[in-house]
Amino acid sequence: VVLKKILPLEKTARGVLHGTLSAFRDPRFLAFAAMAFVFPLSMGMVVAVSPVWGAESGLGEGYIGLVLGGNSLIVAALAIPAASRMEALGPFRMLPAAAALVSVSLLSYALVPDAAAALLVGTVVFSFGEVIFSSAVPAAVAGLAPAGRRGAYQGGWALIGSLCMGSALVL
Repeated sequence: VVLKKILPLEKTARGVLHGTLSAFRDPRFLAFAAMAFVFPLSMGMVVAVSPVWGAESGLGEGYIGLVLGGNSLIVAALAIPAASRMEALGPFRMLPAAAALVSVSLLSYALVPDAAAALLVGTVVFSFGEVIFSSAVPAAVAGLAPAGRRGAYQGGWALIGSLCMGSALVL
């Protein structure tokens, strides 16, 4: 994947922390974050919570690791084709599909009666949602940022994403 143009260098006189926190004064960024937080939260659930659930359901560590490793392979194999397609369509158009896939994946953990099948189905379906949102969300955040503020907005989103992923075990 090649950038179509060189992006201008962003400079800040007040520092990285101030720049990152300044994104939270933008109502459009806050509205987007209020909807998109489910993506890193669900990633935390799949990565941190589903192995605990699987172990408590009697699944072996090897099986859990194999399924989660499959997630990584699916995402790695499809990341570039998905990002290329998304560039043409725009990131906001793909996010509803990612949300639907994430919803189906989380529902499958509860609705599929066999724990091994539920972990497999839920993780594979989640992988396809992850392929979409892992490219679309940062591109959408960049699209929301005013000129010269992309780094600050990405930093703000990274803060939200980290808090959401980390809070998955709490929920």
